[in-house]
Amino acid sequence: MTVYGYARVSTADQKDALENQTRLLLGRGVDQVNLVVEVGSTRGALPVRDKLIGRLQPEDVIMAYKLDRIGRSMTDLRATVDCIIGKGASFQSLDGILVGPDDNTVGKLIFNIMAAIAEWERETIRDRMMEGVARAKRAGKYKGRLPALRDVPTDELTAIVRSLGAARAAKKYSVARRTVYNECARRGISLK
Repeated sequence: MTVYGYARVSTADQKDALENQTRLLLGRGVDQVNLVVEVGSTRGALPVRDKLIGRLQPEDVIMAYKLDRIGRSMTDLRATVDCIIGKGASFQSLDGILVGPDDNTVGKLIFNIMAAIAEWERETIRDRMMEGVARAKRAGKYKGRLPALRDVPTDELTAIVRSLGAARAAKKYSVARRTVYNECARRGISLK
């Protein structure tokens, strides 16, 4: 039996949250070599998680900080845990939720209730954040995110884009190609 620790954050700048998750998982007996970390967007697939599930053996355990770290919604969480159980393995969160292949109907009921609460909690936080942003916009205090290339002088950006092209300019400044196109359009820079 192997106990794997799974830690996930949505963005790379959530370093403190990731360190907290890994510290707590290691403190619960997960070996460093069995600690799996995923840094990804808030949408889309979780390839590291899926690869971990693919290598599970019967009686293995995936341990995560909280339910919402292993799945993004109740539907995703339920499907993920069903895959884990289908492999004969178990899922455990540090807040006491344990679901495995031998669970009875009461254990499954408790898991589903906790998954629903986790999804509700996430949606409530998002709703409150959006209300705060809307309130700040109305008060003129929220201007949005600053442009990624704001520190690059227009003449420099123009020269780089015209000589290297948008794709290479994006690589040079460590931004998405679309960001280069948007910034050129905002500044009136012709790409030709």
